[in-house]
Amino acid sequence: MFTSRLEPDVRRDDDVFSFMVRSILTKTPFIYSKINHGFWERLVAIEAEGFDIREPAPDTRREMDRLEKFHRVTPHMFEGGFVEEMLSLLENSPKRRANYIFSAGLLGWPGRLETAGITHDEAVCLKMIERYVSVSIKHPTANGMEFKRAIINSTFIEFVRAVRTRKTLLVGNQNLSRYFEFIGHSQGEFLEIHPSRAREARFALLHDIEARLDGAADLKLILLQAGGSLSAWLIHHLYQKRPDVTLIDIGLGSLICNPEALFPTAFGRIYRKQLQDCIESVHSGWLSKSMAKPISRTILTGRSDEVVSVLEKAGIDGPTHFFDPKVAVQRPIPFHLIHTQDALRINQIRKGQIDHRQLTSDILKDVMGLPDEDKIILCRSKAEALRLAEVVLSGGEQDNLNWVSNALSTARLILDPVRLDCDKNGSLLESNLEILSDKNLGMIYNHDGANISSWARLRKYCERSKIPLIIDNARSLLDRPLTNRPSNEIEVLSCNGFLPWGVSDATAIILSSDQMRVLEQSVKDEQLLPVQTSCELLDVLERYERVSFFYQRQARRIRQLVARNLPGLKPWLHQNKQKSPIGHLKFISNRPLQGSNLSHEFFEIQRPYKDIPSEYVNAKFLSERLISIPCHPMMRHVSNHDFIETVKMAVSSNNLALPRGS
Repeated sequence: MFTSRLEPDVRRDDDVFSFMVRSILTKTPFIYSKINHGFWERLVAIEAEGFDIREPAPDTRREMDRLEKFHRVTPHMFEGGFVEEMLSLLENSPKRRANYIFSAGLLGWPGRLETAGITHDEAVCLKMIERYVSVSIKHPTANGMEFKRAIINSTFIEFVRAVRTRKTLLVGNQNLSRYFEFIGHSQGEFLEIHPSRAREARFALLHDIEARLDGAADLKLILLQAGGSLSAWLIHHLYQKRPDVTLIDIGLGSLICNPEALFPTAFGRIYRKQLQDCIESVHSGWLSKSMAKPISRTILTGRSDEVVSVLEKAGIDGPTHFFDPKVAVQRPIPFHLIHTQDALRINQIRKGQIDHRQLTSDILKDVMGLPDEDKIILCRSKAEALRLAEVVLSGGEQDNLNWVSNALSTARLILDPVRLDCDKNGSLLESNLEILSDKNLGMIYNHDGANISSWARLRKYCERSKIPLIIDNARSLLDRPLTNRPSNEIEVLSCNGFLPWGVSDATAIILSSDQMRVLEQSVKDEQLLPVQTSCELLDVLERYERVSFFYQRQARRIRQLVARNLPGLKPWLHQNKQKSPIGHLKFISNRPLQGSNLSHEFFEIQRPYKDIPSEYVNAKFLSERLISIPCHPMMRHVSNHDFIETVKMAVSSNNLALPRGS
């Protein structure tokens, strides 16, 4: 299904999962084993450091494990020969056997490649798998996601009901200690393993499992969650001796019994609502029963507990359930601005005579982490905000300053400043400012979010030169200089830019107490935010934490795809260091590009700066080469292949005005 709900849709039909459930019920032994992304990505990372992953020398293996630990990955992969043993087992595995389901791949959760990308080059990781895993030993349809899909779709209860009919051993770390309590299984036995040293003690662990099998004739079902590669190692050896036993690697989906450990994971953050539904279907009330402290509304509703608490103190009801809108999306893929129907809240604000503007400003200030001395006033449009900022910085009068801006600035459409050329990073050249002799000079800086150093440098220059400064911030909620805001500066923050899922044209003015007093003498009510837009903005701020995660993961994926497959494009500035979620990433081509925007079958590539006169040499250079590629969550609907081919076609054709669907 093609929808604009934040998390990917997952198919319900799964022949492999259904086969496992039937086999457990009929007591037909089978094997379910997998080695997913972590193992292969670690091998690729070690090879990239110049090591031989089959290195026999103990000292070198120890160094490789030290590097693994440095990368915050489970240690004891190489020391003791585990990797060598595992790779040899894979190379020497017989061809696919009946009832032996094995898969190897790069998925950590359903939709991972399209939702977040992977740490290392996908093609390199796939070649690593092909090097050691023959197609002949892999199951034709299994991909290791069978249990996570079942959890997402709440069909996991079918597996639980089947397991309850059999005596069962679970092998895993302490996070799974309450697994059988969670699924309501009275014939379950738990074998705890060390959270990080289990590979080192793998032979002792193998003997322990064998001893338990030998001591209980009716124990014929073993579930394992020992890390994908160790589980596969254990299953291989156990199968050699006990082909009459069903062995299942249930993977990290087993953390469904431990919400505190599950929800912080990427899988837990993406499919939070589906996981809650599955937990409730297996064990009603478990979310409150299993947690050491009450579960936060951030988890239960997908909305910030801090923001909701402030609203409740003001007398406004908080959300009672998890809600992510689901809207059909057409191609080329836009990102629909999804506004929750919030008539109840609007009525509560109106009836309670609540100062909705002050309330919204206070919450926005808290989310941004601004100092106490900063003030915020919310306007209904960017145009109104810029004009009010001009009035304040002009000493209460409009049109009293002669504004100058970067030639790339969008504020020129409102304040009509004199344009100056920029450097190759899009920053204003101080050498251009020095030649200006106008004493009534005002400066407009277009903050792109990724170039904080330019803002800090211009702030220092304008403060020293006593030049009023407007920061036209169209994209960045959280990225600004650490130095205190000087008295000659005002920031104008576009809400539909810093929150890419957007709130019409609502705009925040960030200023000092003294500036606020000047503003209050000039501002008119019709220039300020209406109650409807306040409610929309509150709704967006509540969902900020959850939605930001999807933007940040998709941005990482887009950056990786461009870096690995499109050598003619380079990231512009330091967008990877931004804290704020952004809806588009800018890249610079190694040669000029023609045409305007590309509306292709899958998505639109924008030219962010247009119609720059040739007299602005550096700005013209950038305008001819910069493109803006969307990185909103709906880009998951575009496969890696389609993304690469679309951008490649646009750039290599030297014409961005390609016909749709070409």
